[in-house]
Parts: sequence; C-alpha cells; structure tokens
Amino acid sequence: AVIEPSLSAPDGAPRLRAAGYCPVYLRLDHDPLSAPLAEQLKTAELRVTSAAGRWTKPGSATPGETLWEFFHHRDDRLQAPDGALLIPVIVIDQFEELFTLAQANDAVRARARLFLSELADLVENRPPAAFEARLDAGGTDVEAYDFSRNDYRVLISLREDYLPHLESLKTG
Repeated sequence: AVIEPSLSAPDGAPRLRAAGYCPVYLRLDHDPLSAPLAEQLKTAELRVTSAAGRWTKPGSATPGETLWEFFHHRDDRLQAPDGALLIPVIVIDQFEELFTLAQANDAVRARARLFLSELADLVENRPPAAFEARLDAGGTDVEAYDFSRNDYRVLISLREDYLPHLESLKTG
C-alpha cells in the first residue's frame, strides 16, 4: 500500500519546513500493476511540492526521464509562496521493502533493480549511462541540465536488520 505523501508528515517535518526544506514522504508500492517506482517518487514529489510552492520552470520534467534528469533541470528551482528557495527532501519510508516485497518474482525484482540504479545515480549525482549516451548522440540538449546541481536531499528509512542488505548495494 502507498502512504499518501503529505506536508503534515511525522516527527521532524515542521523543523525541516522551518529550515527551508520541503519533505516528501513516500512508501513505494511494489505491486507489479502499480506505476514504476521512480514514477511514484516523481509523482509524489510534484504533488507535495505543488502544495508547498511552485517550480520556477514548470513543465521541465518530461515523462520517462530518469530521477537524475528530473532533479537536474537547469534553473528549475522550488520556491515557497514568499519567493524563498525550498530544498526538496525525499523521505522513502520502509526502504527494506525493496529487499522483501520487491523480491516476489523476476519482474518485480527487475523494477526494484532499476529503481535502485536510478536512485544511486541521483544520490551520487552521477548522470545515468543512457542519458550520457543520448548526449553523445546529440539527442539531448546539454544546456538544459545543471550537472553540479545538488539542491535536493534523499533520506531512506529502514529497519536496522536490513542494514546488511543496504551494504550489499555498495559498488567498488
């Protein structure tokens, strides 16, 4: 089941908002019939941020783009109603479900691997290989993206007994 993201999220949300952050709480829906996991995150992000303020370049996001692309559009910043910049904080609750519910069958495992790859690219601020290939082929405007942008945060919440699973995701 999906926990509906909201601005009245638990615990430190008021302090985050007071410090210029926009928390976006999400529990991923691993049902094979649900939207792809990255799309669930982007949908939650747009829904919550639209209630908190406005994006400076609405419509920059395009269907099917990766999480890295979604958060790296040049000059597209989240502004509060008073004009102050807000920093989105993506809070993925029950992240351990990627190691449990998302292992039900091959198709669901593939969805989880794709999401983890996209999330890793975002967290590491590493343009995805497919995006770089499109740039090399001239299919993407390099000026449309800010490669040094890091005005977002990602927080995952998981049970301590799943830390070894998280460690297994390390590369190199």
